[in-house]
Amino acid sequence: MQEANDLRSKERDYRAMQDQLLNLEQSFSRLNEEKRRMDEDYKSRVDGNIRFIQTLRGEVDEQRSIYNERKK
Repeated sequence: MQEANDLRSKERDYRAMQDQLLNLEQSFSRLNEEKRRMDEDYKSRVDGNIRFIQTLRGEVDEQRSIYNERKK
């Protein structure tokens, strides 16, 4: 009888551990997905900023040329 109770107890412990493992795996998957989205967002913002800086540099160069032409 004691052995049967021990087996039931171990089975409950095993199921609890299995549930805990499943929860951890789901949390890990969610965190990985969130990290992936954040990385993509960061990269897109960096790319946008790079394009904006390039546009501004082009405008500065254009204004410099205009200024130099007027100066002459």
